[in-house]
Amino acid sequence: LEAKGNDTGTTGGTVKVLGEYVGLLSGTNVNASGDGGGGTVLVGGNFQGKGPEHNASAVWMGQGASINADAGSTGDGGKVIVWSENVSRVHGAISARGGSVSGNGGFVETSSHNQLEVGGLQLDLRAPNGQGGEWLIDPLNVTIVAGGANTTVTAAPNFAPTASGAQIGVDNINTQLGLGTSVTITTDSGNVLHQEPGDITQNAGATISKTLGLAASLSMTAAGTITLNGGITSSSNALNVTLTANDNSGTQADPTPLVGGVVVASAISTNGGTFTSSGLAFNNTGGTITTSGGNIQVNHTGTVTLGADLNAGAGTITGTAANVQVNAGGGSIQDGIDVIAGTGGTVNVGAGTFTEDLSITTNNLSLQGAGPTSVIKGVSSLSQASFPQFQNATNILVQADAVTINNFTLETPNVAAGSYSALITFVGQNFQVTNNTLNSIQGDTAPVGANDSLTNIMIQSIGPGAAPAGNIDGLLVQGNTFTGNGKGYYGVYLNQQGAAVAGTATIDNNQFNGNIWRAISTERSNTTITGNTIAPGPETLAAWGGSGIAVRNFTGTTIDNVTITGNTITTGGANGSFANELLLGFADTDPLTDIAISGNTADINVVGDVLGVT
Repeated sequence: LEAKGNDTGTTGGTVKVLGEYVGLLSGTNVNASGDGGGGTVLVGGNFQGKGPEHNASAVWMGQGASINADAGSTGDGGKVIVWSENVSRVHGAISARGGSVSGNGGFVETSSHNQLEVGGLQLDLRAPNGQGGEWLIDPLNVTIVAGGANTTVTAAPNFAPTASGAQIGVDNINTQLGLGTSVTITTDSGNVLHQEPGDITQNAGATISKTLGLAASLSMTAAGTITLNGGITSSSNALNVTLTANDNSGTQADPTPLVGGVVVASAISTNGGTFTSSGLAFNNTGGTITTSGGNIQVNHTGTVTLGADLNAGAGTITGTAANVQVNAGGGSIQDGIDVIAGTGGTVNVGAGTFTEDLSITTNNLSLQGAGPTSVIKGVSSLSQASFPQFQNATNILVQADAVTINNFTLETPNVAAGSYSALITFVGQNFQVTNNTLNSIQGDTAPVGANDSLTNIMIQSIGPGAAPAGNIDGLLVQGNTFTGNGKGYYGVYLNQQGAAVAGTATIDNNQFNGNIWRAISTERSNTTITGNTIAPGPETLAAWGGSGIAVRNFTGTTIDNVTITGNTITTGGANGSFANELLLGFADTDPLTDIAISGNTADINVVGDVLGVT
C-alpha cells in the first residue's frame, strides 16, 4: 500500500488499515513517505484510539512486515499509529525518519487498551540533521523487563490475548534513546470491559541506559503508580526524565482514582537533563536522583518522602507537596525545604543526624523533628576576625515569615579556637523556636584569656549592616534547652534594630546550662522575658562582661516596653558567675524606658540612662 510523495518538496499521504482484526503479514509494506515530509499511517485506529476511525480488537504486525513514513530530503518524519482495544503484537519494522538535509524524526505509537507486545520491533525515528522523533507506548499496565523480547513471537497472526498487561524489553527503549529518539510510555486504566490500575513498573535489572546519541527525553505517564526498580542513566548527552502518576486524562474508567504515586527505588542520573515528577505520593528511598545541572521538580499532592539525595548540582530543586518526610540515611532536610517551597507546609524529619546548613526563604513553613534523636548539626563557621558577618557563619538562616522549628537537637559544628558559628540567624515575623535542645560545640576549652572575644551564638536576629534587617514581630522562643562548652555562648541575641520597629518578642520558659557568656540579650523594644532558668557552668566569661539577662541600647533610639518576670539565675557553688546577673543599660546616652521587673531571682545592675523601671 502506497501514498508516497515522490516529487520534490511533496509530503506523503495518508493510509488507513482498519477493521475488527488487522494483520500485516511478513512481506507487507505500507509506505507514506515523501520528499518534503512523511505522511500518516493508521493501523487499527488513531492516536490512543480517540479518532473517528473504527478501533480494531486486535492487530498483528509480523516479522518482515514494514511501515514507512519517512521524509526524503527535507521535513519531519510522519505519524504512524498501531492501536487495538485488546491486543497489539508489533514485531516488524517502522520508520518515520527526518529529512537528510533538515527536519526532525516523526511520531510512532504502538499501543493497546490491554496487551502489547513489541518484541523484535525495529524502529527508526532518526534525523541526521535534527532532533530524533518520539515513540509512544500506551497499554493498560506495562512492565519494563530485561532484554529485548517481550514474549515468544509466533510465525502466524495470533489475535487472542494471552495475558493481561504488557511487557516491554528494555533493550528496545535503550536503542531508541541511543538514536536520539524520545520515548513516551503512557498507561490507561481501561474501560468498563478491561480495567487495570494503569501502573508502570520497571523490574530490577532492566536498567534504562542511554549510551549513544543526542539529547532525548523519557516520559512515563501512568493512570496508576510508577515504580522504578532498575535505574535510569545517561552517559551520552542529556536525558530529560518526566514521571506523571495518577493521570486520569485518558479514556479510562479508573478503578482506583485516588491511587497513583511515584516510587524511585533505584538511582537516576540524567547527565544534565531535567527530572520532573508529579502525582499523589512520592518516595525515593533507595533512589538517589542526580541531574548534574538539570533542574529537579517534585510536584505532588500527597506526602513526599525523601529517603535519598536529590542532587541538582548547579540546577535548582523546586516543588509542591502536602507535606514532606525526610529520613536519615540519604535524605536531605534542605531538599525537603526546597520541595515544599512552592506552597509552604510541613517538613517532618525522622530520627538520625543530618549534617548540613539550612536556608529557609519560604513563608508558612513548619520544620518538625521527632524529638532529641532528630539532630541537625551545622557545618559553617568563621574566624572571629570576620565578626559580624553573621549570615556567612550561620547554620540555619531564616528569611521568611511564619516559620517554626520544633522538637530537634540543634548543634553548631565543632568550632575551632578563634572561630565562631551562629546556630540560627533570622529575620521575619512570627518565627517560633520551640521544644528544642540547642548545643554549642567548641573545640577551644583553654581558660578565658584577655584576647578572647566572640563565642557561638545560638539564636540571633539579623541587625543593621546585614541585609535584610527588620521586623521580628511575633518571635517566640519557648521551651528550649540551651547547653554549651568551651569558651561559652550567647543564648538568644536580639540584635539592635536601627530605626524603631514595631512588634513583639517573647522568650519564655527556656533553660540555659553550661558555659554561658550571655544567656539572653535584647536590644529591641517590646520584649517579654519570662520564666527562664539560667544556671551557668564554670566558664562564663565573667571577666569579659558576661550576664544572665541583658537589656542594652546601641541603636540611637529609645528602647522601651520590656518585661522581665519570673526568671531564675543561679550562680555560685557548682555554678559559675556573671559580671552582671541582670544588666539594664550600657555606657550609652540613649535611654531605656518602661522596664517592668518582677519575681526574678537575680541581682540587678543598672548602667547609663535607664528610666521608668518598676
